[in-house]
Amino acid sequence: MTAFSEKNGISLRVLGAVVTAFLLALSVVYFLFDKLQSDELRDDARLVAKLVRECVADGSSEERWAALEERLGLTAKAFGVLALRGTEEGLLAGRGEVILGGSQLDRSELPSSLLAFGFASGEWSSGVGQDGFWYQLEAFRGMGERDWTCVVVRKRKLPVLWYAFERAGYILLIGFMVFIAIGLYIVYLNRGLVFGSLFELLEDMESRIERTSGVRLDRSLLGNEIETFSCRYSELLVALDRQGVELRQQREELRQLLDTLPAYVWYKDDKNNILRVNRAAADSVGFSIEELEGKSTKDVFPEEADEYYKDDLEVIESGQAKLGYVESYTPKKGAARTIRTDKIPYLDPNGKVVGVVALVTDITELVASQEALKAAEEEFRMAVESSPTGMVMIDSSKRVVLANNEAGRIFGYHSEELNGQSIDQLMSEEGLRVVARFFETLESEREKVISGSSGGLHALRKEGGVVPIELVCNPLFLSSGSFVMASVVDISSRLSGQLALRNSEERFQLAAAGASVGIWDWYDIEGEKVWWSPRFYQLIGYEESELESSLACFRSLLHPDDLEGTFARVNECLRKGGVFSSDYRLRCKDGQYRWYFGSGMVSQDEKGTARRMTGTIQDIHDRKLAESELSAVIADLREANEELSSFAFLSSHDLQEPLRTISSFVNLLKDEHGPKLDAAANEYIDFALTGVTRVQGMIRGLLKYSKLDAKPKSIADLSLRDAVDLAVSGLSSRIGETNSQLSIKGEFPEVRGDLLELSQVFQELLSNGMKFNFSDSPEVKVTGRLIDSSELGREGLLDGPYGLVSVCDDGIGISEKYRERVFTIFQRLHPADEFEGGGIGLSVVQKIVRAHEGQVWVETREGKGSCFCLALPVRV
Repeated sequence: MTAFSEKNGISLRVLGAVVTAFLLALSVVYFLFDKLQSDELRDDARLVAKLVRECVADGSSEERWAALEERLGLTAKAFGVLALRGTEEGLLAGRGEVILGGSQLDRSELPSSLLAFGFASGEWSSGVGQDGFWYQLEAFRGMGERDWTCVVVRKRKLPVLWYAFERAGYILLIGFMVFIAIGLYIVYLNRGLVFGSLFELLEDMESRIERTSGVRLDRSLLGNEIETFSCRYSELLVALDRQGVELRQQREELRQLLDTLPAYVWYKDDKNNILRVNRAAADSVGFSIEELEGKSTKDVFPEEADEYYKDDLEVIESGQAKLGYVESYTPKKGAARTIRTDKIPYLDPNGKVVGVVALVTDITELVASQEALKAAEEEFRMAVESSPTGMVMIDSSKRVVLANNEAGRIFGYHSEELNGQSIDQLMSEEGLRVVARFFETLESEREKVISGSSGGLHALRKEGGVVPIELVCNPLFLSSGSFVMASVVDISSRLSGQLALRNSEERFQLAAAGASVGIWDWYDIEGEKVWWSPRFYQLIGYEESELESSLACFRSLLHPDDLEGTFARVNECLRKGGVFSSDYRLRCKDGQYRWYFGSGMVSQDEKGTARRMTGTIQDIHDRKLAESELSAVIADLREANEELSSFAFLSSHDLQEPLRTISSFVNLLKDEHGPKLDAAANEYIDFALTGVTRVQGMIRGLLKYSKLDAKPKSIADLSLRDAVDLAVSGLSSRIGETNSQLSIKGEFPEVRGDLLELSQVFQELLSNGMKFNFSDSPEVKVTGRLIDSSELGREGLLDGPYGLVSVCDDGIGISEKYRERVFTIFQRLHPADEFEGGGIGLSVVQKIVRAHEGQVWVETREGKGSCFCLALPVRV
């Protein structure tokens, strides 16, 4: 083995030297032929340039240039000439006159660096352009200092090897054959070296096959190395073919195994390229396996590829798997999907990490179901939390696992404190028994249980008190076990309400019995069923067993004249809601009709539909008889009052004529005989005239007072301010004469009445304020406002709003003892010679105000002025 190694080393050195010499010789030959071609091109170009220069210098014609082109063979595309004339700047800028050539070589094709170098050096410049041509340039001055002529020659440069074969192909062929002969001789001399290496390689391959396939190969040597190598190599090929078949079978089995996996399997290299995928992975993105394998990840996942590659590099660089993380991808068609990814290193046969293997599981539906479950759990928790009823979830160990705020309030804990509490600390003995029995029958019955409605169960509060509760237990079966969902209702208010209702019912029954009131309940609003109380039967003279309590029976007892009106009001109440009331007559057991007052109220549902109607009846027969008698008396009084008014009117009218006669004759007596009479007689005549005038005024006042009832009234909605303004307008002259100061302020609401009569009221009050006043400039203030009857504190007023108007003056006032007498007809508080008037004005005021359902009164102090107040009901 050592000798073989030494021999092997010597032969390798010899072979290396031969190869090195060959490469060196080849390089020298390449250089020499490249130099030879360059020199040949340069010489050809200089010759052509010389001819062109002579042609240019002689000023040759186009015919001579064409002959020159044909002579030089310039029509071939491999050869081209261009002669330009112009300034240096123009030529460098691509301008200038083309004087020769241009058909095979255009100025735009010239390398700019070639022109610049030619002008700078003033000599020939050459080089190979990017188009593969050899360029030769010569620039020389013309006649002027700035006149230049530039000649460019272009010829194609052949590849060096092609040029070498063209010029000396036979020499190279001989040299190559010599080199082959030397090589073969060396191989023959060192065949042991060659076949030794081949045998070593062959043995290595055989051992690998034996290790992988388990087949023992024949390694016997034959007559010589070539035969042995040939046989063993043939056997190796057979083994390799057999192993290839096995590997293909294994690969196909692996492919089938991968394709049967529901997970997506991706093999990727360290450059983010896809090496292999299974069928599920290809289907998940909408590609075939053939389309995916060999593609870059960016071609399949353009948006997610960078993020995927970042994870791949973590696995490749660390050599550690990255497991169980969630990400997303977008398939070729469809919406984004959620996946769980496990990435492990992908190793080559030497154990080097060359990529990653990604195992991907689509968890879109799982995530959606988890989110739906989470949402359902949140909805359940929110429903429990927002429930107005206490909710407690109890497990099989009788401990609270969930409670809401209302349950915490009932038991006196925070809801979090209740979690984990044993129900032994939360419920009375009866409640514990209910829950225990419910757990015992939980699996078999599976029905809810309601206990404690009557107050037998109690919750034990944290601070030591107890609360009556109603307990509703429902079974709840979860994957984690069986539970009881208990609804805990605080019935303290309910029990208090029930007690109050019983007390109220007792009080009502006692009150109804004491007030002789019968009760009825039309509970079947769609039918005929009605309930009557015992007192109801007593009021109509029947026993309960003698009469059916029904709507038809009630109709039969009702007076025919009252039937239509009564049920019209009942139907209206059913339709609109509110309170029903009516007076009607019922036939009693003795056959006589008696008057009753019936009232009731409708109970409606949330839609406003009548549900039932309950009410009472009361015997008002005696009251009705008294009202009938009272109506007759009132009618008689009204007739007498009308007769009295008529008498007053007629009497006043009949008295007017004698008084006018007396007044006329007394005035004639005074005019004709006054001068003849003494002073006492004239004074007596004046007394008589004054008396007559006063009686006439009283008669006119009486006539005016009686007309208030006789004349028709014009009733309408009006503002009290309009009545005040109309009164002021009628007194405008009087206000000016007395120099009175009048002020009006405040709120004057609307009332219903006669505008003229109300203006007459204010005119009388304003006139009195100016008359009973010693001031040179009397002050009268009118103030209005809206007020409730309860604030006035006066008897006889209806409940509701009133318009209050006060007329106040700064006059002489009224003595306290005369305050109630000022509204009496013909009542005078002062002598006739002191203040004019007949004492009837305030009587008219009071009569008009009372006719409008109002009141009038005076607030005054003697010497401090008077304030007359009147209150009239406001129309609502």
